[in-house]
Amino acid sequence: MLFSISKIILEVTTASAEFGTALDLRPGLNVVKAPNSFGKSTCLQAVLYGLGLERMLGPRVETPFGHALKEYIRETPNGTPFPVQASFVELELLNAKHERLAIHRDVKGDSDRRLVRAQITHSNGKTERRDFFLHDPGSAQREDGFHHFLASFIGWELPEVSTFDGREIPLYLAAIFPMLFVEQKRGWSAIQGPFPTFLKIQDIARRSMEFLLKLDVGERRRRRLEIQKNVAALESDWAAARQHLIGRLGNLARLRNIPASPPKEFSSAPAVEIEVHLEGEWITIQDAVIYTSILIDELETTGLQQTEEVAPLLEEELAAAQVEVSQLEASIDDLRTEMAVSREEINENRKRISSLKSDLARNLDAQKLEKFGSRLGRSVSDHTCPTCHQELDAELLPVAQVKGMAIDENIRFIRSQIELYEASAAATGEHAKSLQLVYDSVSGDLRDKLARIRQLGDALRRPSSSFERSSLEKLVRLQARLKRFGSMQSEADGLADRFAHIAQVVSDLRAQLAKLKGDDFTASDKNKIEYFQERLQARLSDFSFITFPTSQIRVSFEDFRPVAVISDEDGEVAVRELGFEMSGSDAIRMKWSYYLALLDVAVAFDTHHPCFIAFDEPDQQAIESKDVRTFLLETAKFGERAQVLVAATAEKNRWLRFRFGCGGSQRYELWRLHDRAQIL
Repeated sequence: MLFSISKIILEVTTASAEFGTALDLRPGLNVVKAPNSFGKSTCLQAVLYGLGLERMLGPRVETPFGHALKEYIRETPNGTPFPVQASFVELELLNAKHERLAIHRDVKGDSDRRLVRAQITHSNGKTERRDFFLHDPGSAQREDGFHHFLASFIGWELPEVSTFDGREIPLYLAAIFPMLFVEQKRGWSAIQGPFPTFLKIQDIARRSMEFLLKLDVGERRRRRLEIQKNVAALESDWAAARQHLIGRLGNLARLRNIPASPPKEFSSAPAVEIEVHLEGEWITIQDAVIYTSILIDELETTGLQQTEEVAPLLEEELAAAQVEVSQLEASIDDLRTEMAVSREEINENRKRISSLKSDLARNLDAQKLEKFGSRLGRSVSDHTCPTCHQELDAELLPVAQVKGMAIDENIRFIRSQIELYEASAAATGEHAKSLQLVYDSVSGDLRDKLARIRQLGDALRRPSSSFERSSLEKLVRLQARLKRFGSMQSEADGLADRFAHIAQVVSDLRAQLAKLKGDDFTASDKNKIEYFQERLQARLSDFSFITFPTSQIRVSFEDFRPVAVISDEDGEVAVRELGFEMSGSDAIRMKWSYYLALLDVAVAFDTHHPCFIAFDEPDQQAIESKDVRTFLLETAKFGERAQVLVAATAEKNRWLRFRFGCGGSQRYELWRLHDRAQIL
């Protein structure tokens, strides 16, 4: 057993007396027997409350108790009510490591109900006291969260599961314990669970059963989610590093081999390739450094000259600069036009994609109606457009008499069109980004040329005997450009190893992910499920289940629910859900069988099932006493391999005795508490 409960204590303090009970439990079958309204369910609900699982019954349940622990209590059913001043629940648990956990939770008192006081006794005898919190964010993840500690104490590592709103959360204990605890009011309403839907866990029944059975398919899914989370984190790291580098490079440079997500090839050639827009074209930063260095060398070799000596050259350069300015202005106008066209094309693609998706939805609806037998569903086959309802023969193809596409073909065609336009929109978006970079670069060149024209004009207006300074200013600008290129290259080189590491790790993780594709059951999984099915059929026979022959009952591989597989006279196989097919008493027999068969699997195989189950009033739906007796006898046969708690009504089960003839069973009756019993 992963854990068992060795003690349950409830205490109520009033102005006149103290009431309560202390149950000493042991492995095997433990029966809490008393008349109606004497607190049997309260004792079992104390287990839920002590473990912090009351919200398993509903998101707004603060305590699962009635008035006896919160408002007033009577010594006898018709006795004087005593107002409750304080009350609490205490549990003592024992795990497989022989560690003891004593839990104290106030029901009514000075402490907040979200506080759990605990005393841990380690296997070496050392004890420690700790306080934990419940029902607040982090109670299943953080060190001081009680459910995080309780899962660790039991020996569970809770897997991550997906929610309907796209989050990843732990498989909370409240999603697992409905398969271990059958509560009286709602617990008998479903074969599995019922599970708390407010947790919004996708396929909650399947996830809980996969965990309890310790199926490889669940472990593979958990591992896949873990790898996907790691890949997403690394891709985010890659995107952040890429964005940082782009910001450092400025708007006059672009990356050539650093795409939005890590490529496979980069890890084998870890060099960041940068291109800059220089003199009207994109060149590598290495070529730009060489070109700029040559210009600097030429200027440094020439040295300073007087204005009259270089005036012809300055005038020639001024004229050329003015021509270049005109060309740059024309280029900017062309770029603006091309950018506007690209934006319009992107908008048109988006509109077209939206329209195609609407058409696809209509065609899918028409296909569905056709399957249901509707004439509207066959409108395309009858040469009528399902979108506008026009005759296809007369309007679209009057000469060739070609029939319109069947609805399935139309759906495939529309999907192919959506893919085509989405690819076109993505390509246009990339082209628009490239145009923006060129526009920024050309605008920068224009600013530089205008500044150079001003410098040349100033130089020509200076006295002829003065030194010409425009060359010096040009040299300073070129040196600043060269320095900027060097800084860009250094920044890229500094991030190259980081990009290479991310790309390598992501490549390895993607290879691992490829091996984990699919949700096929392993041979070990199938052995467990087949044994579960065999034991379920055997249990149903033991408990006189008659709605279907037990040989027709199967365990679904989808969500592990029991279903009936029936063959008709023609050999056709039909699968029937069992919900409304069963009588009320057979539904109870199915619940017994299902939970005990799950316990059979836990005893025979390596699972996460703790070998603990609690049944509150299993004699539901006026079920026959002989079947209840069989249920208890079969439960007692587990002996010390499992712990089963059962609350049974004394009036219904007068035959119930202290022993059933099978070892490991124990009966407890409730009494008034005279001596205050404390765990802590």
